[in-house]
Amino acid sequence: MKRILPSALCLIQLFAGAAFAAARPPARPVSALFYPNQVQATVEERLPPETIAGLGRGFLLTLPAAAGQASFSASVDGLPASGFSWPDPETDLPPQRAGAPSGNLLPSSQTPATRPEEETDPDRRALLQTLVTLRDKTDALTANLDTLDLRLRLWRIRDKENSQIKAEERLKLDAAFKDILPDLFKAKSSGERLRDDQLILLQEAENALRNYDRKHGRRFVFIPTETQDNKISLLRYSYTLPGSWRAFYDLNAFPGKDSLTIAQSASLLQSSGFAWKNVEVFISTSGPDTNPDPLPLPPWHIRLAAITAAGTAEAAPETPRPRNLARQQRSTAQIAAVQSSLSLAEEPDALLAPPREGAAAAEEEKGVFRLWNLGRRDIESGIATTVPLASNEYPAQFHYTLRPALNPKGFLSASLSLKEALELPPGQARFFVDTVFVGERRLSLNGRSALLHFGADPQVVATRLDQKHVTGEQGFLDKEQTVLWHWDFLVRNTRNRPVLAWVEDPSPQIRDSAITVRISSTPPPEEASLDPRQGGTKIYRWKLSLQPGESRTISHKVTVLAPADKPLDPGREE
Repeated sequence: MKRILPSALCLIQLFAGAAFAAARPPARPVSALFYPNQVQATVEERLPPETIAGLGRGFLLTLPAAAGQASFSASVDGLPASGFSWPDPETDLPPQRAGAPSGNLLPSSQTPATRPEEETDPDRRALLQTLVTLRDKTDALTANLDTLDLRLRLWRIRDKENSQIKAEERLKLDAAFKDILPDLFKAKSSGERLRDDQLILLQEAENALRNYDRKHGRRFVFIPTETQDNKISLLRYSYTLPGSWRAFYDLNAFPGKDSLTIAQSASLLQSSGFAWKNVEVFISTSGPDTNPDPLPLPPWHIRLAAITAAGTAEAAPETPRPRNLARQQRSTAQIAAVQSSLSLAEEPDALLAPPREGAAAAEEEKGVFRLWNLGRRDIESGIATTVPLASNEYPAQFHYTLRPALNPKGFLSASLSLKEALELPPGQARFFVDTVFVGERRLSLNGRSALLHFGADPQVVATRLDQKHVTGEQGFLDKEQTVLWHWDFLVRNTRNRPVLAWVEDPSPQIRDSAITVRISSTPPPEEASLDPRQGGTKIYRWKLSLQPGESRTISHKVTVLAPADKPLDPGREE
């Protein structure tokens, strides 16, 4: 047996380490923090330093191709690292370090081929060939459908043309319709089904190619070090990726128990290209703010316009007005939201995964956001993973909201009044009444009070009866025009239990001091305002307690007086 010299052993170890490093994929994160529009992955690795020509001595790390460069941070043995460089695998790294021995890892700087004949990787070439074939078939089916549409148009005769056709010719045309049109319509219906099936296959092929590129794409970061020994160091680093978490809610109303249950869950999506196994997962209600400073307040100038030589008012210099600030802030937030969601536009369907049962998460309130610790989870790449957050029961007061000017049906409503503020980030919510599904919509709450609606109930109604609508003039010298509305609201409860009904109608708002409004209602209403998200309309509200089978009538009169020499806009037609 030959003796291996120490120098030869070192060379063997060096080349073995290089081969291992070349084949090493991105390391699995130990934790992941999901923001609404991105994911921060944190990785821990133990590596020895190495010397790379052109880069020096340090640590070469492999990251997913979609990893953000600006967000990267690292520490070596607990000390912050700096001086990172991002080598190009084609120009800055030796061939054995730029890709795995199989040769199918795509450098992040390389533009992937879009035609099969240009692709050198056999696996990716096969995916491209499948995609091209499906696209050709889809185009052929679409062309066939367009041709059928043109043929059908030829057989659709307008009424004017049809009236000029003689009776015997019309009979021949009818026979031709009978022979030709059924086959054409059958062919069109069949073609549409085939095209729809083909579009599904095409979408699956596009997703397969995209997932392949994510899995086999990568980028490199080099962390320099001054140490000359080969001691293994603990590297802890983090980076951001395109991803998201989306909130889902199940709201279950129990009017008989005066309670409301809200179950919260989160749908997680990451796009690293590989599965994350046994990763500690956190979610945050807000992401890193690109502009943490409040918008500056513009000056508010009030001035008189100068009079020009022609006697007209010269426009004053345009300055921002405080009333436009809310619009400006909304626009800025909307632009930021759109920009941050562009990276997720490829996979809208992945965000709609339904909630699943499981253990609740631990919630913690931070300075400007809330944080949930979901424990250790397995998160696949490109596939939404839904986990439960919390399920809580709240006391609620139920009533029926009735707006007979728009709809006679009453809408079951729940009023929440809580001791502590409840924050529910925007998300899709499913609504149930006594565990029966009644609808879904977007939901967002933040505060100690809320009003939630659970759909229309035909057993609690308010019918508006028009008793009188009169217009005219009165007075001899100072004539006034008069408009009178008189309605009766007939409110009925046909349920077998007592209900509280809130009957609402807009209250007239005067926009001219010369107009007078008189109200006469039995019983008298209270004045209120709708939620700003519903327009903030000022309303009259009657609160009625109705026993099973009971009916009540509200008499409501509105009289408007205004000068007769000016046109009056009554604001409502009825």
